[in-house]
Amino acid sequence: MDNKGASLVVMAAGMGSRFGGLKQLARFGKHGETLLDYSIYDAIVAGFDQVVFIIRKEIENEFRQVLGNRIAERVRVIYVFQDLQALPDGFNVPSGRTKPWGTGQAVLMAKKCIQGPFVVINGDDFYGRDAFQKAFLGLSSLTKFDYLMIGYTLEKTLSDSGSVSRGICDVSSGGHLVSLNETHEVVDQSGSITGVAGNEPIFLSGKETVSMNLFGFETEFFDFLESAFESFLKDFGQELDSEFYLPSVITDRIQKKEISVSVLPTHAEWFGVTYSEDVGLVKAKILDLVDQGNYPSHLWV
Repeated sequence: MDNKGASLVVMAAGMGSRFGGLKQLARFGKHGETLLDYSIYDAIVAGFDQVVFIIRKEIENEFRQVLGNRIAERVRVIYVFQDLQALPDGFNVPSGRTKPWGTGQAVLMAKKCIQGPFVVINGDDFYGRDAFQKAFLGLSSLTKFDYLMIGYTLEKTLSDSGSVSRGICDVSSGGHLVSLNETHEVVDQSGSITGVAGNEPIFLSGKETVSMNLFGFETEFFDFLESAFESFLKDFGQELDSEFYLPSVITDRIQKKEISVSVLPTHAEWFGVTYSEDVGLVKAKILDLVDQGNYPSHLWV
């Protein structure tokens, strides 16, 4: 399938509770660039020609001023808003709920803006150019109900500042995703990596493939999301904190043999800011990449 007109869909509506602010607008580059600046720069280099930001309405003005306005001169930019009230007919927000519905609903908000293949990313992660190049090329090979995921190596995605949650992947010998298992409290303590799956502590080698929410889809995937969201609301829609997660939909549809997902390994370095203590390390890594000539000092000049 032709990937001409490929879109980059950015989930940037998060609150950043552990970080203590809007991670997606935190500045790390020499001239105030955010991590998202670098992702978009890499995506444009790879060939993407449209960026769809999924944000909360209340951060729109700040988002445009810090990021959106300067990239709008270089790529088509669309804003959509993750709205707590945006529910299918027959469903209502329970009294007292203020928490967004999760990454699955966030992506669903972009349906009207997407007419071709698209890639989904988090708005507060650094993915690396190789990841976007592989994703863009991978979109051209998509067939109906056959999607892609960029796979990272677990040991390269941990934080020195505390534990993280990671989607650890079971990958078939043919390179297809079998399941995506959310594992919490993943931490490296003196070379021993541990986590919690369900309620059980587990030991990890660090070589496991993990998902960092970089997926590639065709437009029919929105039909799966709509159906799954209705099922989720029937079961959990009256809870105040339940969330509709994109990886859960993917795993469920794989197990039902309705879709397949090719895992494309990347050698790109991932990093992010789970905790405020990560800021200094991330700034140092960005500076090093600039000094090596991977990025201009002033990204958009």
